[in-house]
Amino acid sequence: MKAFVTAHRNALRRALAQLASQPWGSLLSLSVLGCALAIPLALHSTLSSIKSATYRMGADAEVNVFMDPKATLEDANALRAKLSTLRGVTSARLVTKEAALETLNKRPQLADLMGSLDGNPLPHAIILKPERSEPATLERLRAEVNQLPGVDRVSADFEWLRKLRRIVALGEAVILAAALLLSVAVVLVIGNTIRLEVLTRRDEIAVSTLIGASTSFVRRPFLYFGFLAGALSALLGWGIAVGGIAWANTHLSPLATEYGIQFSIQLPSVFEATAYILAIACLALLGATFSATTMARQR
Repeated sequence: MKAFVTAHRNALRRALAQLASQPWGSLLSLSVLGCALAIPLALHSTLSSIKSATYRMGADAEVNVFMDPKATLEDANALRAKLSTLRGVTSARLVTKEAALETLNKRPQLADLMGSLDGNPLPHAIILKPERSEPATLERLRAEVNQLPGVDRVSADFEWLRKLRRIVALGEAVILAAALLLSVAVVLVIGNTIRLEVLTRRDEIAVSTLIGASTSFVRRPFLYFGFLAGALSALLGWGIAVGGIAWANTHLSPLATEYGIQFSIQLPSVFEATAYILAIACLALLGATFSATTMARQR
């Protein structure tokens, strides 16, 4: 057991020495790979934040029922009581025409317009809170309410929400495809790097083989090199993604506030960052294993 630990410790030291032997070259290679790896991580965080925001906005979805302008307050109360019993409706709130007019009169930009009107042209309205916010559910509820007597118009502006969710789903598919392509790229890039390292040190490998070194002993430093290169590239990619998200939030948050919403891109969690770094490191290890094994068989 002690010999096993010693062998792996020595292999790790040799891998670190390989990285440190050309610090600027190693940093440049890792940075290029890290920049590429930062893109899907940043896009994933952005789309996840947008997806969460759409579901939060969907949770606040409302269906506005406007009654016939000739309907009386008694008619409005009766319709409200009926709507509150519909399947899929959690609450029904009546907004009388007098209350709606008073609200509009409090807006300075509309005060002159409302003062020039003869009487109150607004209808009674009932605001429905649906149990579920899926577009199909809202469409069904709108069609059902629109057929009731005394209802003039039903407003349920959910088309934008449906389109936004479709865009998010498309974005997730694109990110998945990009992540798969980058996974292949990591395997190929690290594998090619290991191949070049093996060719550079072929004389050293030949001497080690002549004095009895096993294939595992020869391969081990290259496997650690690949794993470390992948982990460091992923760590750089994570740092670039986090920095980009933090910079974007400084511009997004004030813009969202202008529209009366709270939105910012959420940073990757500790679990996501750890899984991301380990996944890239394992892919790099896979590429290093394939390349080192192939070159070992050819020597």
